[in-house]
Amino acid sequence: MFLIKPDAFRRRRVGTVLRMLEAYDIIDMEFFRFSVEFVDEFYIEHKEKDFYPQLQATMISGYSLAIMIQENWAPEMRDMVTVIRNEVGLGFNSAENAVHCSDSADADIKECDLIFGRHI
Repeated sequence: MFLIKPDAFRRRRVGTVLRMLEAYDIIDMEFFRFSVEFVDEFYIEHKEKDFYPQLQATMISGYSLAIMIQENWAPEMRDMVTVIRNEVGLGFNSAENAVHCSDSADADIKECDLIFGRHI
């Protein structure tokens, strides 16, 4: 699962990110805003880390766009994160890095279930 974060919206870089994902088969998209509780559930594995307060603040600061991709999770999707972040750039802090991508097949299933209520 791919997620365009609020800072990409603020910096008007959503179109750039979507163009970079054109080669993939997009199954579904969900435009939404994270609540504090939903961020805590979505990023539970990071909750005790030093950067978490900054991540939480970033994620509740605006709208996000979740993208379910046909390929589901694959290592090359993680590589695409680096390409996108290099193109789009970073925001004011390390949590403002434009996009999120599931880091494993299990995370992909969990994240798709949380946002879309299903997975591929």
